[in-house]
Amino acid sequence: MALAEQCRKNALHDLRVDLKILRAQLRLLRAVDPAFPYSDLYAPYKALFARAGQVRFWQLQAGILADTPGVPEPFARLYRAHAHRRLREALEAFRQTALAGRLFLWPELKKEFRQSAWQCTTLSVGTYFETLRKGMAAITAHLSRRNPQAMHDLRKWLKEYAINRRLANRHFGFDPGPPLVPRAENAGLDELLGQWHDLDAACMQLQEDLQTQQWEPADRNAGETMLQDWREAERMLWEEVLAGLETGGLPSTQ
Repeated sequence: MALAEQCRKNALHDLRVDLKILRAQLRLLRAVDPAFPYSDLYAPYKALFARAGQVRFWQLQAGILADTPGVPEPFARLYRAHAHRRLREALEAFRQTALAGRLFLWPELKKEFRQSAWQCTTLSVGTYFETLRKGMAAITAHLSRRNPQAMHDLRKWLKEYAINRRLANRHFGFDPGPPLVPRAENAGLDELLGQWHDLDAACMQLQEDLQTQQWEPADRNAGETMLQDWREAERMLWEEVLAGLETGGLPSTQ
């Protein structure tokens, strides 16, 4: 019940941050111990994270609409109502998932955690970070190709690397060093990646809505114009991200 109340307390952002930290830590244990039951242990949290993500998505969709200048008021009113309706649906789905789901308690997890934690040696943890570094380097080595999914992966891995770097420092006395991605430790890059990610997702959703909603021609035309504006803004953010990632060079992963 307490989780279901998170919506009213406007704490979904904090909840999602905590779930990202948990996910990263579980992935580290999976990497050092193939027998660690990652899928089973993370499943209830994964469902909750997905539902919370949908709530945040429609909050952002409404926010991006509000920040878009020059949108004809009839369409702005129509799409605002559409976004708010989808937001209410997402909130209800989150509440139902939070009420129905059963999250594991520490007494149920500590045996698996302790067994896998014993395998967190300097060698195994170092190998985990090196694998992440190579994956990120492979993405940044092909920046000339427009690959949104790869950029999504890069953002996710950068967050995972940062979370578990702090964990390794604190609990294992091991620092893997920076991720070797230009500007990766600069908070501005993470913010820029987040802005691009949100706008890219907003464009895809608006395009889907234009294809599936039974809107009047005038509203559809206004929506198409807004989509073009959003795509232009997204392309500009993409170029900013690339410019930041291309600053400096990456060492060879050979």
